Amino acid sequence: MINFNTEFAIVRKCLSGLRSIEPKWRRYIYYTDLLRYFSEWSHSLKSGASPLQMRIPWFTYGGIRFLRNIINKEMTVFEYGCGGSTLFFSEYAKHVVSVEHDIIWANMVNNSLKVSGISNVDLQVKIPESHSNQISTDIASFISYASSDIRYSGQSFYEYACAIDAYPDSSFDIIVIDGRARPSCFKHASSKLKPNGYLIIDNGEISHYWQIHDALETEEWEKRFFYGLVPFAQFTMTCFWHHR
Repeated sequence: MINFNTEFAIVRKCLSGLRSIEPKWRRYIYYTDLLRYFSEWSHSLKSGASPLQMRIPWFTYGGIRFLRNIINKEMTVFEYGCGGSTLFFSEYAKHVVSVEHDIIWANMVNNSLKVSGISNVDLQVKIPESHSNQISTDIASFISYASSDIRYSGQSFYEYACAIDAYPDSSFDIIVIDGRARPSCFKHASSKLKPNGYLIIDNGEISHYWQIHDALETEEWEKRFFYGLVPFAQFTMTCFWHHR
């Protein structure tokens, strides 16, 4: 039986999310996607499941569709922040390196990988430390190594952001920045992307990530942004930067 109160609440949630989008990002909304994925999104809110259980990235539906079109089994992926995306990439890519700051969450993801018999993922844990390497307290700065989450106030994600430094330049076909201290992660990650590779910045509409976009606004990079519905959540913007 359809619960009309629940359905109405979900529609209202969608409309409220649309109204809250800043005008500068509205051109990246694909309204056909809102219609195409509304039913699936509505179901996800009521399902009680999670991206980890569903083995999908916590990206917009449009971003996930675009990702499926560009990824192949010859690719190597690096991601800041593990989760459903880790299992997704393990299926569609050759090899995945994932860096996580939360050891409890990393153990949950590791358990999912083991249960599924997945062996092409290197999951590393880099917990935040004291702020000794934190040059700036501005979370938008490339050299702050700081998180906007107040739970990590005064802590540095220097080792976390530097994890990709262990790999030579031009090592990865796809790099996902979807974890902590994203501007600092970008500082270390950009040179590690192969020519013709893709840098993915999730939640790209957040103001302290705008400096990343500004740094990439050159002829070397082509952007494709998807502002829209997200499984198990509401609205965000998943940003693809193609190193052409």
